[in-house]
Amino acid sequence: MILRIATSEDRNELNKLLNKLDEENPLPAGKKERFSKMKMPGEDGFLAVAAENDGLFAFVSANGEDCDVMLGIDLAHQNRGIAKMLFAMLEDWAFENRIETAHATIHSGSYLPLHVFARHGFEGAKRDGEMLTLTKVFSDQPRYVKPVVEANELLNWAFID
Repeated sequence: MILRIATSEDRNELNKLLNKLDEENPLPAGKKERFSKMKMPGEDGFLAVAAENDGLFAFVSANGEDCDVMLGIDLAHQNRGIAKMLFAMLEDWAFENRIETAHATIHSGSYLPLHVFARHGFEGAKRDGEMLTLTKVFSDQPRYVKPVVEANELLNWAFID
């Protein structure tokens, strides 16, 4: 498995993944249109993907305007910690771009996405009809501390959780 920032070459594979996700769990009205408008890196947004030899199987995206977050993971790859890794990449991007808050809109009957977003710091659900909007306030501290040279001159990575 490879986690990486998406490139413009990923657009076709991403569309295939979105269609597969829609077949597995039909998206609420309007959500598919939001997916089709996802920004590619360099287009004022963030998009990270998880891939294997047979293509993309997960993504997390956020637009740069209001940091509207979307997450999609193929059913065959769920419950393997992929959301945690993708959200870590999102947090790093948010820190580097001085993004303070993010929002995610999900269907109120979608308990699994609600659980996943809540587990990763999204809270304060606001209901609008059948949709819930969750908000995450990002830390002003980096998630990862860059390598530092200690007295013994070894590079160590420090993880902040």
